[in-house]
Amino acid sequence: MKMLRKNRKKLGNKGFSLVELIIVIAIMAVLVAILAPQYLKYVEKSRVSADEANADNFLNAAQVMTVDPDLNFADGTGTITWTGSTVTVAGDNAATITAQLTSILGADYATAEVQSNEYTADDNDTYVVTIAIADGIPTVSGSWGAGS
Repeated sequence: MKMLRKNRKKLGNKGFSLVELIIVIAIMAVLVAILAPQYLKYVEKSRVSADEANADNFLNAAQVMTVDPDLNFADGTGTITWTGSTVTVAGDNAATITAQLTSILGADYATAEVQSNEYTADDNDTYVVTIAIADGIPTVSGSWGAGS
């Protein structure tokens, strides 16, 4: 008699019922609905931080260049422009600036990509670092500005 009861218990326990599975799926859907927006905010915040860190790297590299006594900049202006996924260097000291950026930031600096939606909007998609040299005295400035 005891043997029959044990067998019945094993046969009757085949898994979860459909109602139990639906309840678990509903609970998971509610959790996803609550957590997804927070996750997206976190991802965007990290993209903004990455873009600002890259912009700071360009500005810091320019500041390092201007205090290097071995570099001789001509009077004039050099600009480092970062738009989308392109970094361009222009101006009177473009060759010197390009060589120094490669030495300070590495060869892949020119493909740094703007990731954040905050900095890819039409009115705010370009970061410009300006190195101005007048009478042998360099000044460096950087800012997000209107895109091209």
